[in-house]
Amino acid sequence: MNDVLIVGSSGHARVIVDIITGCGAYGIAGLIDDTKPEGSVEFDLPILGGVANLPEIVRKYQPRGYFVAVGDNWSRGLLVAKIEALAPELAAITVVHPGAQVSRTASLGDGVAVMAGAVISSNALVGRFCIVNTRASVDHDARLAEFASIGPGATLAGNVHVGAYSAICLNACVAEKLSVGPHTVAGAGSVVLYDLPDHVLAYGAPARVVRARREGDRYLR
Repeated sequence: MNDVLIVGSSGHARVIVDIITGCGAYGIAGLIDDTKPEGSVEFDLPILGGVANLPEIVRKYQPRGYFVAVGDNWSRGLLVAKIEALAPELAAITVVHPGAQVSRTASLGDGVAVMAGAVISSNALVGRFCIVNTRASVDHDARLAEFASIGPGATLAGNVHVGAYSAICLNACVAEKLSVGPHTVAGAGSVVLYDLPDHVLAYGAPARVVRARREGDRYLR
């Protein structure tokens, strides 16, 4: 079967469902969500159960793979760890909108989402389970570690490195050859002109560190 499982049923999941159904490469067996009752329906797809039910769901539907459609980086990472423990044979798929531009020399990891209008340039590397959101730009030789995200309209210049679980938020930009440490957030509209350390929140133009942050701290509303 070509059907896949989508984990999550939020607005982000709706976008992922639209991309998958529009591309036609996969069918969707249904949604996995711990917060919705089994048998209920979201965007015309059934809720098949929670993550704890995954082994039974896999036996029943024999899906080709899964996609974790959760926007928060830390939450996405926790879900992937649970899925890999419960169903290690299940592969994560990568989802690329047909309106995105991805260089033939770029590399996308498992579970990556690339949204409409995004551009990923030559020799860029996007790590496992990252999100490159709508009209975001990742320039040549940039590197995104696993579970990082680039928000709508955000721009990474060439040779930028973004650490694991970090978020470059809406319309933020990072100048060339800079590094953003793991678990760091560059807030909406920020202009990053200096390296940012790990575990901080920074915003402004130019971006300044305003406080420390812990792993798992919320940054999405």
